[in-house]
Amino acid sequence: MTHPRDDQPTALDAILGEFADSTPTVQAVRSVLEVAAWGPTLPSATSLATLAQRPWVPQDPAVLARAAELSQQDRVAEALRVGRAVDEGDDLVDVRTGIDTALAIYRSVRDGGSPLAPLRERQERDAVFKLLGLGDVAWRLFGGQPMDRVRALLSLESGVALVSWVGAVEIALPFLMLNRGHQGGVLRPLAEKHRESEEGRLAGLVGRAAVDGAAHTAGNLLSVLDGVAQANAKRLDFVAKVAGGLLDAASGPLAGMRKALSSGVDVLPVYRMLTARVAAEACLRQAVAELHPGTALPQPPYDLVGLMIAP
Repeated sequence: MTHPRDDQPTALDAILGEFADSTPTVQAVRSVLEVAAWGPTLPSATSLATLAQRPWVPQDPAVLARAAELSQQDRVAEALRVGRAVDEGDDLVDVRTGIDTALAIYRSVRDGGSPLAPLRERQERDAVFKLLGLGDVAWRLFGGQPMDRVRALLSLESGVALVSWVGAVEIALPFLMLNRGHQGGVLRPLAEKHRESEEGRLAGLVGRAAVDGAAHTAGNLLSVLDGVAQANAKRLDFVAKVAGGLLDAASGPLAGMRKALSSGVDVLPVYRMLTARVAAEACLRQAVAELHPGTALPQPPYDLVGLMIAP
């Protein structure tokens, strides 16, 4: 393992540096989170040093140095790889689905139609794959029991952003109107239907042993995502309007990418960006806990934690 100097950017810094405030991915995420349930306001995060300016991080150079060291660990690299895979699908040229697919389903149901079965099936599998991907990221970056790992994820601003995005875009927008009144939630029946196949897909990327850990964490995350999706019930038109605007704005500059990579705003690497933020905040949090154990660290929103039900 290499140990970066204080002034030497890390691999995590390189990813964070791709997402300045002016980039389409950051603008898209911020726009959706402004109208989505539990959507936080994301600060600038172009490096570990930038995130280290958050109020809860002591202004101690040793904290940043330790966070940079932690960011070099294999578990962080693997979490970043999973985040990239959630964006890209099975290989580097197959975007599995996108916000336009979710919008197509939403608009079809809203207008009294029925979405094409293959389109709906693809979106269902994608939602479950992303549930497992988030579970894998939380399993790698945090310690403790599965429920503790989910709490740790939710204690981070970027973790709440990740949950808010998935709940609004990947679950509520395409499926909430199709499953109104479902007592078992929206995501749970999809997970029961597709979990085995999607666990196999994730195992091809990270190995079966890792999937077992990710699946346990995802099981505790499932009810949170279901609750967040349900909380968007009265916001769907707003989310759809914002998402539709993003697609219109992206149709020109992203036209070549969309043709090459299939359809979807997943060509904007939302999960690569948010996973990098989660990893950076997790490293900073661990560094603070180690070096300044008396520091009050951010706690997860009690109402989000209240959604968690052990599987």
